[in-house]
Amino acid sequence: MIGATSRGLSIAAFDHMNPGQILDFCTAYNNQVEGDDAVLEREASQEDFDRF
Repeated sequence: MIGATSRGLSIAAFDHMNPGQILDFCTAYNNQVEGDDAVLEREASQEDFDRF
């Protein structure tokens, strides 16, 4: 709830949206602000496995 309101979603909107729609709103907001080019994960290398 805090994350959604900090992204501009009003408290009144929570009455009209289901949890999935709220998460979709947050995801769309993050994609717009951060851009779709943001790399969120990478494939682990052998060096990563060795360190683990």
